[in-house]
Parts: sequence; structure tokens; C-alpha cells
Amino acid sequence: MPIVQIATNLKTVAPSFLRSLSGCISKLTNKPANDVVVLVTKGIDAFYSDSEDPLAYVRLQSLEMPANVHSAYCQGITDHISNELNIDKGRVIIELCSPPPNNLGKDGKTIADIRNGH
Repeated sequence: MPIVQIATNLKTVAPSFLRSLSGCISKLTNKPANDVVVLVTKGIDAFYSDSEDPLAYVRLQSLEMPANVHSAYCQGITDHISNELNIDKGRVIIELCSPPPNNLGKDGKTIADIRNGH
């Protein structure tokens, strides 16, 4: 269940961006699009590299994300956000997190519980 959170100082983000980002994350993680959660916070105050130019801070959480995919994920996410939101690639900052299944839940259960049939 990948969860991608984006905070940006852009004032507007087209609703279609959420769906397109879900597809991008689905493809990168090889997880069904209906399992991808996309959260966008727009209009934040943000400053980076001595500038208030458009930027995006991205946090992707995905269970058991192997380290050997991190570079590909960063490239794919950066390209997508840069193309869709017109943010310079150097201003897309990404944090990748891989929580264990007992630290993420849905439907009142942890993912570990769901996998174990509880």
C-alpha cells in the first residue's frame, strides 16, 4: 500500500494530477493503482536554496522497498512531478520510507495482521 505525500508551494494543482501520480507510483512500485494513496498539500510557505520558487517535497512510503530501487523511484517521481507541475527537477525533494508491515494499517488492522489472516 504505497502512500505518497506531496507538499508544494504551488497555489493550485489540477485534480487530474492525483490520478496521474497514482498511476506513476503504481507503475514504479508494481502495486495496483487502487492500493496507492495520494495526498497533496498545496499553497504552503516554502523556501529552499535561497529561493521561494516552486518546489515539491515528496514522501513515499512503501512496504519492504528494497534499496536497489531507490534511484529509479527518485528519477520516476522527479520526472513525473517536473513534467506535470512544471517544477524544476532540482527543486523536487524526495524522502523514501519503507516501514515494516506492523507499522502500517488499514481497515482497523495492521498490514502484518492482514497478511497473517487476522
